[in-house]
Amino acid sequence: MSIILTILKVIGIILLIILLVVLAVLLLLLFVPFRYSAGGRKEGDALEFSGKVTWLLHAVTVQVGFEPGGAGLTKDLRIFGISLLKLKEKLSSGKKGTGSAKLPADGGAEKIAAEEINVQEAGEASPASDTSAEAGATEASADSGDVPAADGAEVLPREPETEESIPDAEGTDPGGQTVEAPDAGPENNEEENEGADSGRETVEIEEASPASSKGGAGISGDSSASGPGRVKAVRRRVIDLIFSVLSKIAGKLNGIIGKLFQLVLKVFIRICLLPLTIVEKLDAVLRKIGKICRKIGAFSDFIFDERVQTFLAGIMGMLKKLIGHVLPRRLNGYVRFGLDDPGRTGRVLAAVAPFYPKYGKTFSLEPDFDDLCFEGKAELKGRIYLFYVAFIGLRAILNKNTKYVIRQLKKLKEVR
Repeated sequence: MSIILTILKVIGIILLIILLVVLAVLLLLLFVPFRYSAGGRKEGDALEFSGKVTWLLHAVTVQVGFEPGGAGLTKDLRIFGISLLKLKEKLSSGKKGTGSAKLPADGGAEKIAAEEINVQEAGEASPASDTSAEAGATEASADSGDVPAADGAEVLPREPETEESIPDAEGTDPGGQTVEAPDAGPENNEEENEGADSGRETVEIEEASPASSKGGAGISGDSSASGPGRVKAVRRRVIDLIFSVLSKIAGKLNGIIGKLFQLVLKVFIRICLLPLTIVEKLDAVLRKIGKICRKIGAFSDFIFDERVQTFLAGIMGMLKKLIGHVLPRRLNGYVRFGLDDPGRTGRVLAAVAPFYPKYGKTFSLEPDFDDLCFEGKAELKGRIYLFYVAFIGLRAILNKNTKYVIRQLKKLKEVR
């Protein structure tokens, strides 16, 4: 039992220590200020800037700087004076050094060099072996009677010669003997003569027809029997041609008339539906105007609500206090500026006038109403307490009007 109690005692002490450490860190974050300082210079083309944030007596330091003629943009993070970025670079360089390739001991380098030499000798000897192999292949193909092919193609074997061959065009066989064709019989000769005579007659008729058509419009002086048939054929062709032309014209007219009818019908329908389209568009426009008016009315009701007004007034007061707490405590230097327009330069001076009572003794503004210029030098210092920022945030959250304002905002989004 005593062992269990001692274990529980040790666990409780460890938990209490952890809780005290967390509480101490939280109190340090809330009540130890974050101090910041910055400085810059702009004279001609020269531009320099530097900034620093420290916490807990420089235990944590963040630095940022810019020098165009030097290292450019620089940044650093230090904890108790130790630069974490430089430490990271050293560790990365050390890892690269240890991770580099090492040569094997006990003559390993000599073995590697000998292997490389052997590989090179083998590569130099390989072309000779290739040429000898190619020469052997060509000799073998020559002995076998194969036909050598081009590079990358297969070697084709020669076809063996046969005793039987095709007879020549003159009708001689391979032995030199002539081959006589069988004689045609008398019946075949008579049929060929009749076919030739009929072909001559048809050719003579075809050659005579153009002359007869030229002489008398298809009616020849010698044959009066074939004239009426040719006239009828010509008349039929003319009638067919006229009918086809008229049918094409009618089809085109029908297409044009149909398109015109469709166009007139569409225009008539649109004219008839024009009042309805106008009414629909007017209705849509009126609905949009009504929606905008309802939103404007709901927003005006929200803004002019008394509880909302009191909430906004309290928030504005808190913001002013927060800005006054965050602004630098000290500001030294001067700024000379000009916007090439007296009106714009005057508006800038009016915008920075509220800060003049606080920084007017140590910081000066030199406006130039004639030229366009900007140069100066400034140094500032300040501090921020996180407990003050947290205090203002808690006051805004725990305000009695905060929930009411949130409900009104939800209703404002639901307005349609």
